Amino acid sequence: MKPINPVEITPGSAESWVDVDVTAYVGADAGSVAGVMLQVRNTSTIEYQWGVRKNGSTDTPTAIIEDSGQTWVAIGVDSGDIFECYVGHLTNIDVFLVGYITTDSGAFFTNYSDVTPATGAWNDVDISALTGGDTAKVAFLLVYKNATSQGLPHWGLRENGSTDTLRIIGAGAGFNDLRGAMIGVDANEIFEAYLTYTDTKLYLVGYMKDNLTTFANRKNYATATTGSY
Repeated sequence: MKPINPVEITPGSAESWVDVDVTAYVGADAGSVAGVMLQVRNTSTIEYQWGVRKNGSTDTPTAIIEDSGQTWVAIGVDSGDIFECYVGHLTNIDVFLVGYITTDSGAFFTNYSDVTPATGAWNDVDISALTGGDTAKVAFLLVYKNATSQGLPHWGLRENGSTDTLRIIGAGAGFNDLRGAMIGVDANEIFEAYLTYTDTKLYLVGYMKDNLTTFANRKNYATATTGSY
């Protein structure tokens, strides 16, 4: 991934899918960009819908970003460096471009693939059949809680073979909630996921294949102080 100084690229229309062209921000890599890394935030005390998809996709992954919440997400762009974005409010939902992924390092699908595993345990998710001749190192996902019938989810992701047991309850894929996620895969392109409810879905939108290293077990980089950078 190539990081850039964050730049706001929130579309100019709300409650519809709008093209967002990032050509102006990728310099000499224009036309060789596979996808973008975004920060999405809700500055309001009200929950609003949001969503992203590759330009030309028929996916409709819109759901809530919680009030005063934020998420990071990777999504593909077409050959013209365009993705599509949906925001439920022009003032309170902000979308920032924080980096991008070139075609030599990653790839994204026009339409996502549902890779949701069984529930109730850490289960393997094998993406090798979806990456073709590439060998993925990281999976980019949308985590989507598409209903309210089964309560707050308890979910987590880890690289295959990891001994981490980190899971989250509630916010971060709560009722009708959507957020981005990324996780390393092993040499066989497998990661593990823990889900408690069948209405929490994992959608594979793309992957990294080069120019990065992942850790099987997480490393703690929490700062010694809180409330400031």
